[in-house]
Amino acid sequence: MVGNFLCYKLQDHECFIFIKMKNIKRYCKFLLLKPDPELMVKYKAVHAKGAAWPEITQGMIDVGILDMEIYLSDYRLFMIMDTVPGFDHVKDMDILATKPRQEEWEAYVSRFQQSSAAASAAEKWQLAERISGMEKTSGSAAGGQLKIRKTSRFRYCFINETEAMQEIKSGIPAVSPHNLNPEIEDFEFYQFGNFNLCILDTNLEKLFPNSVIQNLSDILFKPGAVEAANPYSWKLMERMYKMGE
Repeated sequence: MVGNFLCYKLQDHECFIFIKMKNIKRYCKFLLLKPDPELMVKYKAVHAKGAAWPEITQGMIDVGILDMEIYLSDYRLFMIMDTVPGFDHVKDMDILATKPRQEEWEAYVSRFQQSSAAASAAEKWQLAERISGMEKTSGSAAGGQLKIRKTSRFRYCFINETEAMQEIKSGIPAVSPHNLNPEIEDFEFYQFGNFNLCILDTNLEKLFPNSVIQNLSDILFKPGAVEAANPYSWKLMERMYKMGE
C-alpha cells in the first residue's frame, strides 16, 4: 500500500491497476532527459523497482504526495503526481527540498536530465496545463486538479507533438455519458509547449493493438459520436517509475 492507494504489479509495464480510496489533487509535469541512449538506460535503472532511495519516498509521503508515476517516450518524461487535497505546490515542494537526501538525489539524477545539479525537483519539473478531460475541474497547473476516483482501472499515457493546439482542443468533443466508450473510466489531456499528453483509465487491460494510435477519439468515444477526428498520431508511453515499487 502506498499512501491511500493499493498498488499491484502487472506483467505489462505500460499499465497498472489501483484502487482509489479518497479524493485527490493532481499535478502533471514535464522534463527532458539528455539525448544519450546510455544515460537513458542508466536513468531507467535508477528508477527501476526497488531502486528508489527510501528517504526520497518517505519525504514525498511526509509532504502529502500519495502517488507518483513517471512515463517515458524517447527522451521525454511525463509525471503524474497525486496528492492530498490540501497540497500547496509552492509551499510543500519547498518543504520536500529540505527532506533527508533530497538535495543529494536531485544532484545525482541531474546527470541524466537537461537540468542543473543545483536545481530542486520543483525547478526541474515544469507544470503542464490541463486542457480537457472527462471530469469538469476548475483548477490550474500550479493549483492542481481536484479529482474523484471510485473504482479500479488500468492506465495508459500517450504523447504527441504539434503546434496546432487549437485543432487538438477542437477535436475533443464535449464529454457526455452517452458519447463515451463504456470501457473508458476517465481521460485527461495535458499540454506543455508543443507536447500534448493524454492519460487514459480503462476497464480493459489490453485496449490498444499497437503503440501508435492515429485517432484517440475512436477509442474514447462511441462510433459516430465525434464528427471530425484530428489527424495527429499519439504514441503510447512506457511507465518508467511507480512510487512505492
